[in-house]
Amino acid sequence: MRVLSIALMVAAASLLSGCVTPSTKPLASTPISLTDEQIEKIQTFIRLRLKDPNSAIFSTIVASRLEENGAIVACGFVNAKNSFGGYTGRKPFLAGIKMPEGQLAVRMTDELTNAELILNHCRISGVTPVLE
Repeated sequence: MRVLSIALMVAAASLLSGCVTPSTKPLASTPISLTDEQIEKIQTFIRLRLKDPNSAIFSTIVASRLEENGAIVACGFVNAKNSFGGYTGRKPFLAGIKMPEGQLAVRMTDELTNAELILNHCRISGVTPVLE
């Protein structure tokens, strides 16, 4: 779980164990299409972390399956209202789905995690969401 652990640790620390030195080497992965159920699960999980869950607007959710363990990595963007009622702009997120159990963990941009860090983990996992 060498590089895999670090790539998914940001998104799925509770799903995957182990921690090694960070790397920018891409992981072996295959692009996949998410099922409607998987997309709904990811969106629901993200909404639970927002100030105004009903305001969430999702865009560009792309995914890949990691060859090392079959985990699914999905990345995309969400725009939602903040405490002041204004939209924050599109913020990237990274979701890890452990297979076959379907356990989910999500990491989003916040005060501690900048957008470039999330997007870098997406790229390492073979997923590059593009703003539409």
